[in-house]
Amino acid sequence: SGESREIWRRQAIESALMFADAFPEHLESARVLTRSAEDLFALNEFDRVIEVSTRILEIEPPVDPAHQRTAATLLAHSLFDRGRYAEAEAAYVRVQKHLPQGDPDRSAVEERIAASIYKQAEARQAAGDALGAVDDFLRVGALAPNAQARANAEFDAASLLVQHKEWARAAQVLEGFRSRFPDHELAPEATRSLALTYLESGRSAQAAAEFERVAARDEEAVEVRRVALWQAAELYEQS
Repeated sequence: SGESREIWRRQAIESALMFADAFPEHLESARVLTRSAEDLFALNEFDRVIEVSTRILEIEPPVDPAHQRTAATLLAHSLFDRGRYAEAEAAYVRVQKHLPQGDPDRSAVEERIAASIYKQAEARQAAGDALGAVDDFLRVGALAPNAQARANAEFDAASLLVQHKEWARAAQVLEGFRSRFPDHELAPEATRSLALTYLESGRSAQAAAEFERVAARDEEAVEVRRVALWQAAELYEQS
């Protein structure tokens, strides 16, 4: 128990890896490597998990699908933990290919794909590459369409496009967001942003309709509703 148990556990892992090195073609080699990767993951030895899992996935001919699935999953989690988000995304996509439709793990893996992409987008945004971040945020919907993070990713993409006055593209993203997530807590903000994008694009009648939507929300302050209605009226008059 205690420290001595930890020592023996680590020695067991090293012994298993030595066995796999000495007898790579042995029928038990893949199983031993997979168990070693699981034990290393439990010890938070993520760099070594990456090394061992990659080794399992590169064995030719390929090992049993169950071992591939475990190795790919451990690899993806470890890459994510190490902040290697682009590699983690690719690894999670690989895991997804091992999961049949209806597998209970599919939704969790999709969420991890979304999280990996989201992290890449945040990194690009922090580095000053706003339009690159937009592209990454929108990839969430392409690769993880059912992920909970999709709504926020699309809204963040639209917000960056508005900030950089990419009015036409911002309107397209906002329209898609509101169509897919009409009851989302950010939907009212999307409506306000749409009104602005239409206004800046010279689409007066459409902007007026959005201002009317703002005015119709009981949750908005009275002054906000009054101003929105007045602006809608002026825009209808102009158009």
